[in-house]
Amino acid sequence: MLRKHRLAVPIAIASMSIGSPHGAEAQVYMSWNNCYGTVNASQSLQYACDGSRDGAPFRLALSFDQPASAESLQSVTSTIEFRSIAPQVLPDYWRVYEAGTCRAGWFPTYAPTAALVGSPVYCPNPLPGQTFAYQFAFSEDPTRLLSFQASMGTTLVPLQGGKRYSAGVVSVDPVGDLDCTGCDQAICIQVAFMDLITTATFPRGPRLHGGNPESFVTWQGPPGICPGATTTRNRTWGTVKSLYR
Repeated sequence: MLRKHRLAVPIAIASMSIGSPHGAEAQVYMSWNNCYGTVNASQSLQYACDGSRDGAPFRLALSFDQPASAESLQSVTSTIEFRSIAPQVLPDYWRVYEAGTCRAGWFPTYAPTAALVGSPVYCPNPLPGQTFAYQFAFSEDPTRLLSFQASMGTTLVPLQGGKRYSAGVVSVDPVGDLDCTGCDQAICIQVAFMDLITTATFPRGPRLHGGNPESFVTWQGPPGICPGATTTRNRTWGTVKSLYR
């Protein structure tokens, strides 16, 4: 019997302006296991779909480079997209938002921190233990039906230039893989963009776009099979269910 997450009221996330501090080139990253650049971080994941990881989630670490110091950080919002390798449709295994499907309700989850992900020296989380929320949407495009948006913030923390910061951890629990088709199908998971809001940029802040090879990972596929990451299409987030902590 699959457990269900309780759905709450939608939240609104404002669109952010594009830019980076002092014109420097900021960059976003995603990797399995740990922050990009660490020994055990990986851009690909292979799983036997044999039930051996039920209840032991795989972790996606989000991070970004801060090229210049900035005033107090207020929040970080990451928009992530799960998509198949076209022209295949996203398999039932990932249709967690559709009632009656084999893994309905088994949404990926998000938290600002997780054990053994990041460190105070390399890839620290600037907003650990703060308020956070995450929500989902899906597109009419059958190859990319699931989008995930996570936000953390509320405490003002200065950012140090030339440093990599964690932007939180997405956990993917493969529970139910023995009863669901598509676990073995290769998909891409990408950071479409990441919004940083500081006291100086509130209510809008720099938007760091994905698209670099380090901004996406594969599930059941080798590194590099994802065609260039694409920006997530605009959606009406008012129709999206949200989860709060």
